[in-house]
Amino acid sequence: ELVGRDALLSDLIAAAEQARLGAPRHLALVGVTGAGKSRVLDEFEARLRLRGARSVRVRLFPAMRAVPFSGLAEIVRVLAPLPGALGISAATAATLVEFLPELRSVFPAAEVRAVDAGDRLRRRQEALLDLIAAVAERRAVSLLIDDAHQLDASSLTALRAVPRLRGVRLLMVLAGWTPVLQGTEEVEVLELLPLTGDEVRQLVERVAPWPAGAWVPAFFDRLTATSRGLPQVVIQIVRTLLEEGVLSLAGDVWSVANPERLLERVDGASVLPVDRAAISEPGRLLLRILSVWGRPMPDVALRAIAQTLASSVTSDVSDATVERLEALGVVVSRGSEWSIAHDTIAEALREGESPANRQRVREAAVRWWVSQPEVDLPTLEHLMLLCAEGDDLQSARAAVAKLTRDAEWRRTQRLSAGRLANRLASAAGRPDWERPLYGSMGWVARRSRTQLAWLSAGASAIVLTGAVLAALLWPRLRVEVEPMGESYLPQRLATLQVQPRVGVYDGFGRRLLLSGEVRAEAEGIARTIGDTVISLREGRAQFRRLALANIAVQPIGKAFTPQPHRIRFRGPGWVLGTSAPVHGMIGVEQEGIRVVELSVNGRAVDSTLRVTLPVGEPLHFVLTLSYTTAGTTANYIVGAGPTWLPPKESVIRLAGLPRPVIDAWQTVEFDVPPASGPGHHHLLILFRAEDSVEHLFSATNWAVGTPVWGDGNDLAATLTEGQITQLRRDGQITIDRYLMRQYLGRRAQGSVNGVKIQQVLGPLIPSYESSPIIGTAIEIDFVAPDR
Repeated sequence: ELVGRDALLSDLIAAAEQARLGAPRHLALVGVTGAGKSRVLDEFEARLRLRGARSVRVRLFPAMRAVPFSGLAEIVRVLAPLPGALGISAATAATLVEFLPELRSVFPAAEVRAVDAGDRLRRRQEALLDLIAAVAERRAVSLLIDDAHQLDASSLTALRAVPRLRGVRLLMVLAGWTPVLQGTEEVEVLELLPLTGDEVRQLVERVAPWPAGAWVPAFFDRLTATSRGLPQVVIQIVRTLLEEGVLSLAGDVWSVANPERLLERVDGASVLPVDRAAISEPGRLLLRILSVWGRPMPDVALRAIAQTLASSVTSDVSDATVERLEALGVVVSRGSEWSIAHDTIAEALREGESPANRQRVREAAVRWWVSQPEVDLPTLEHLMLLCAEGDDLQSARAAVAKLTRDAEWRRTQRLSAGRLANRLASAAGRPDWERPLYGSMGWVARRSRTQLAWLSAGASAIVLTGAVLAALLWPRLRVEVEPMGESYLPQRLATLQVQPRVGVYDGFGRRLLLSGEVRAEAEGIARTIGDTVISLREGRAQFRRLALANIAVQPIGKAFTPQPHRIRFRGPGWVLGTSAPVHGMIGVEQEGIRVVELSVNGRAVDSTLRVTLPVGEPLHFVLTLSYTTAGTTANYIVGAGPTWLPPKESVIRLAGLPRPVIDAWQTVEFDVPPASGPGHHHLLILFRAEDSVEHLFSATNWAVGTPVWGDGNDLAATLTEGQITQLRRDGQITIDRYLMRQYLGRRAQGSVNGVKIQQVLGPLIPSYESSPIIGTAIEIDFVAPDR
């Protein structure tokens, strides 16, 4: 319990009441180390809260003395969240966010601008005054600054302007072993005097009644003299005496078995701030961690860091040890945080530790904090301060590098890489660290959000472009199929022979001179017969013979349904393969033919198939056809120019057609003699005729006999202009042809199953039958050369 400080507390409460009524007060609470300044502030803060008053408290640490504006940063951090802070000016908000970027969440509208280094102190001092005036304008606030003697020079200069504020409801208390604002107008000094002998006895007897005896006055006199009336030292001496068994508590009463030993031990208690010999090795490790950290540490961090330094210090050992240290009065707990009980103990620990041990603890603490999923900017600044105390730039760079390479950590920060490096170097009090810290950040962290957006867009464009180019430039097979077969037993077994040409091309249609093997494979139940592997030569190859065979299943009593099949071609190595459709199908198909492309003497002809040529010029045709055939006996592509040539000489056999074929392409080349004079002519392209070319154009019987030219039945000579136009338009015409005919007075000859037809049928009577002719025609106009 608090003893001997009632008058001082009354003065503080009176000052707070005056501040509430609008008269600001500024006090310096001065006392030597161990006098109980922090304890007085604890009690005062508790009473303020009981009264419903507002108070904020700032704790300063020894390492802050060397870092400019570190104390001011702590003060601003506790004031900024208070109601009324949003009433500051825009200039103040910009200055505060520039000073502490994490305040962007408090002042989101602040427009931050670069601040000249020479003007920094003045602007931050004015921002502090504006912030205090805003939060203390309507409701009083008590600002309690503990260990104010740790203030850096820049922060102290800024605080000297606070007493000049008028009309604000502010009580500012600076507790320290020296009056840091001494000589500043409006600052009152309250001295925290040592306890008297009676007050020391009251302090001890608040715990339990003290036994009577003639030695009692001497004990308290000696205890007061040894402790110099400092409450913290009194408590520690009494705890040490209890630990040694010289003093004990029995039934809530102090008990002394040997008063002389007690008096002797009190006289020798001057070396008791930290008795290292009475502390176990785990205890010394925990004290070393708290001493190096220099501020309250969460118990989870204390346990984890201790275990990384000594695996034997488990969580249970750590908990038991820290409770033992608390019983000795060496450490104190505030909620779930632990800290050294007093500055004198911290100083004694620092004096007794080797730099190497403290460096190991410092590195372990930095590693543990950086490994946590969330590390706020103030904690990171404290880590930089620790590294600066040990002049350990390497650990500082490692911590910054690890954090800034974490995408989630970068997302929560609103600082650019340059400002973060400047902020951390300032927090460490080492301006020369700014460039190394900036260099240790990841490449992504050093880019602004705008740069990352542009880089991301550029990278996406490059990847997309690369993918498109890869798709276009990647070599792949291109297959051209020429059907060259026929079908057997069309409703049970189908065989289609093809002669595919393969080449390696890119997406731009350019042929690539690559080599390797190409394989042909059938899909499903079909199988390939003939060549299945060929070798590329300069990117091209031609299958000699390749057949696709398939068993066609026909349900009983149902018509057969044609089924298409495919052959897959696989390229060599990394060349992409392809699938080419087989241009064949079992069943009856609608036959037809059409001209895909035509050139005459090297000149292309358009889709009208009309061409004008000079008389006397030999004709060279390059004709590409698309056709579909069914299972007829024979198919030929034939052509004729009957007008300017004798009928028999005009017939040209262009190519034979396979069957059955669907939409196959074939290119043919042929020459036609020149015309002798001008005129309008036709070149007929026909197929699906009789078993010879001559039979088609002579319109004679296909079964017996030989063609007779000039007998009035020549097809090319008898077709009218209208029939040719219909052929060009519809792709077919129907004409009457002889079914049977007697040639030169002789009856037709034939046989059926070895028996001559004339012997069975007798005399043959000529008859006619309508027959479709499939094809197209090319119109040619011959003109004089001078036209």
